[in-house]
Amino acid sequence: MSADLAAELRAAFGSRPEPVCAVCAYDAGGEPIGMTATSVTSVSLDPPMVLLCAKATSLIATPLRARLPFVVHLLAAGQEETARRLATPIDDKFAEVRHRAGVGGAVLLDDSLAVLHCAPAQVHAAGDHVVVIGEVERIERGPDAPALAYHRGRFIAV
Repeated sequence: MSADLAAELRAAFGSRPEPVCAVCAYDAGGEPIGMTATSVTSVSLDPPMVLLCAKATSLIATPLRARLPFVVHLLAAGQEETARRLATPIDDKFAEVRHRAGVGGAVLLDDSLAVLHCAPAQVHAAGDHVVVIGEVERIERGPDAPALAYHRGRFIAV
């Protein structure tokens, strides 16, 4: 794809608000890793499944390809700083992010609207990304608050 077409595609999708999620897992050494994602969606209710896309070169792509468990956090409007930090290419993304270890060792972010505990069911290479379909094994509901979304290059509350 040409750089112009890639920029146009990004601009086209940027024209609609997208919910902001954080995808977290542990790497092979037991360190928490995570990313901010707008490419997360429901796939099926029976069984409950979600789809997410991650850049193939991202740190989280390795445990996803290895089919390790992961957690999807649906972020609240008050979690903008968490979203920014997880989207930044820095070594310790969790140094200033409120988080804790959950059941089964999941990386849990405080104050998320919902937390989906997932096991990868399918992993596919797609261009410069990996597409992961995860089976939702457990859901934790958080506060009833506005959601965080991304629209035209900025975070908004919806």
